[in-house]
Amino acid sequence: MGSKDDEYFLKRYEEGKNDVFFGINSPTDAPWIESFVRVVRELGLRPVFYSGASRSVLPEAGNSNTMNDELCDDFYPAKTKVLYFGKPKDGTGYEDHWVLGNLKKVNSEHKLLVYVSPDYPVEVLRRYGFEGDPIAVTSPAQFEQSLRQEIKP
Repeated sequence: MGSKDDEYFLKRYEEGKNDVFFGINSPTDAPWIESFVRVVRELGLRPVFYSGASRSVLPEAGNSNTMNDELCDDFYPAKTKVLYFGKPKDGTGYEDHWVLGNLKKVNSEHKLLVYVSPDYPVEVLRRYGFEGDPIAVTSPAQFEQSLRQEIKP
């Protein structure tokens, strides 16, 4: 007999089959989020998105962080994960994105779509274990068009 935690995680995993997670940390998040939500809803899936989740939400060793816990609870069960890396927000750098440290932990059975601006230094993704080919997009419209082709219910 499992614990309540086991039941919760099993239920959350099942729910995640219809979730599409989107993480973005860019100065112009809104049009990208609108494109993401529109496509995912049209496909009958559930959009889950986080904007501006920087490395600051990562807890120090031995501590926890509610925001980090929430992000993980949505990120890991989502069958499809969409990430956008572009120009960093003012006062931050290309590595100021919560999800970077989680790239190598993505379930191989899940779809991972990594989008980048044409000027994003892909070597940053490589340092964090991403081995695929990111999809370069120049606008929210191009991003939306690509999502329609890449995400399948």
